[in-house]
Amino acid sequence: MSFEITHITSAHTRTDVRIFVKMCKSLVDNGYRVNLLVCDGLGDSTNHGVKILDCFAPKNRYMRIFIAPFFVLLKAILLKSHVFHLHDPELLFVGLALRFCGKKVVFDSHEDFPEQILTKHYLNIHTRKLLSFLARIFEKNICKLLSGVVSATPYINSKFNKFGINCVNINNYPLSKEFEIDSNDRRNSSEICYIGDISSIRGSEIIIKSTLLTKNKVKLILCGHFHDSKNMELCKSLDGWNNVIYLGVVERKKVHEILSSSVAGLVTFLPTQNHINSQPNKLFEYMACGLPVICSNFPLWKDIVELENCGLCVNPLIEKEIAFAIDKIIEDSQLAKQMGENGKRAILNRYNWSVELVKLLDFYNYLMQADV
Repeated sequence: MSFEITHITSAHTRTDVRIFVKMCKSLVDNGYRVNLLVCDGLGDSTNHGVKILDCFAPKNRYMRIFIAPFFVLLKAILLKSHVFHLHDPELLFVGLALRFCGKKVVFDSHEDFPEQILTKHYLNIHTRKLLSFLARIFEKNICKLLSGVVSATPYINSKFNKFGINCVNINNYPLSKEFEIDSNDRRNSSEICYIGDISSIRGSEIIIKSTLLTKNKVKLILCGHFHDSKNMELCKSLDGWNNVIYLGVVERKKVHEILSSSVAGLVTFLPTQNHINSQPNKLFEYMACGLPVICSNFPLWKDIVELENCGLCVNPLIEKEIAFAIDKIIEDSQLAKQMGENGKRAILNRYNWSVELVKLLDFYNYLMQADV
């Protein structure tokens, strides 16, 4: 009998890269029966052998956090899966209820949830600090009652290990085969790209302003969803917006086209605690397609980029540093080519999903055999 794993998310899409593309599809390919519970209102379906079950369609953040978990629990409790794998902090109560029903439950900590609350600038500073403090207590005590925790970064993993929680680090490294890109389109290119969620805290205004300071005329290909309309209006009001080609949210095929024609990929997040200790997926995706990276000079990021010699690290708060890095890559094509090749080699040898999948399968096997 094959084992059945159910992944659950109330906040992510049914085609989320970490949850569906990497975890669910890989599990099916390795002989597991897989369910994916989502909350998007698109109905039930089957994709790549993954049985997708739609639980609820929340209309706003309040409904997603406080109402959707009840609908998720009602559907999950009817399943006879060997392991339930949760992907959102608001589902921890669902995990607790499933544990009381004798189920084995794993929480996947994509980000440091308590630290992330401190970046929610729509809340005043005192409210943020209080909620972060309460979230830390809440997360710690509930996760101690679960079967285990999967962490997306070494920093998050060390946090749960200090709590004495059974935890494994499954890094969000890319599927190396997905980024087999012909880089010939980069010849004589002056296009740089940023692909991902767009917000002030991810450096949106600063990278746009930096295009005004380069010696070379550059175009910034900007892809992704603006977190709020105010940030979008501000970005569009900047003089540097004339150097931007904004494409919005694009399909993976289009992402490949952009990565194949750009000369560098930007990931210059601002220095919040949550960013400093993160491992942004885009950093590794840029590397995987042989694209030199220009990234924030956080110690963890520098350790990777400088060790592999696959890009340039800059102070994300200083526009001139970003502009200088862009010019250096554009003007030194041999350096750019070597950095791109180094990054791609590092992905093939070390930072790829196949390595992480082995750890995930071993963790599931341990959970199914152990009394946890």
